[in-house]
Amino acid sequence: MARELLAKYGDREDVQSNFAANYGTGGFSGPESAHIESIINSLNEFNRYETHPNVLGWIEMYIESLRGYIKQAEMREEYEGFF
Repeated sequence: MARELLAKYGDREDVQSNFAANYGTGGFSGPESAHIESIINSLNEFNRYETHPNVLGWIEMYIESLRGYIKQAEMREEYEGFF
C-alpha cells in the first residue's frame, strides 16, 4: 500500500516528507550510523526492482537525506566515544 501511495501522490512534497518521517520510525540499538546505513541498504534493495518514477524519486531523495544524517551521527558517536 505504501508503494501505491508514493506512486500516485509521490510527486507532492508534503507526501514525500510525511512518508520519509514515518518510514524510519521505530527503535534500534547500537550506533545510530549503522542503523541509518541499514535503512539505506534496504532502500537500495527495494530500488533494484522499482520502476515508477515517483517511487524512484522518493527513494533517491530519502537516501540523500539519510546520508547527511549518517555524517551527523558519526560525528556524535565519535564525540561520545562510541567508536
